[in-house]
Amino acid sequence: MMDTKGSEIHMGELGGAPSAKAEDDVKVSDELLVDGGMVRFDVIEKIGPNVKCRCTDPGLLLPRVNLTFWWDGSLVRECNAMLPTISLKDWLDIDFGTAEDVDFIAISFVKSIEGIKHLKGYIAARSRDSDIIVIAKIESIDSLKNLEEIIQARQMKL
Repeated sequence: MMDTKGSEIHMGELGGAPSAKAEDDVKVSDELLVDGGMVRFDVIEKIGPNVKCRCTDPGLLLPRVNLTFWWDGSLVRECNAMLPTISLKDWLDIDFGTAEDVDFIAISFVKSIEGIKHLKGYIAARSRDSDIIVIAKIESIDSLKNLEEIIQARQMKL
């Protein structure tokens, strides 16, 4: 079995700098949660890809932590929705896994049936007689609105 990492937005290395660049679709009044809420910021200004934030709940900032965006008490999924379900690194790992005849591929951060169809089609094209089973990992709120179709994709044959 292999597990894909999936696409996420992470904080880069700050290297002692007083700021970090946010190259995402962040808007003023969004709330930025670092590492699942261990540190919180309010976005107070945006100039191009740069954002200025006010820390509302201080904590320790570590490199490579996961970032999540909130607005008015709700997750702002548009900020992360532009990320692909399967990252470039995942595709390389999937190539390796199919070459090594893995039995299962767990796909992280599945948002809809499209990601599963895409992966199943790719596997079928790369290994015609393969019976690799795709496991959809439900890891975000994005997945819940499409949960039924994601579950039904399990039985889907290409």
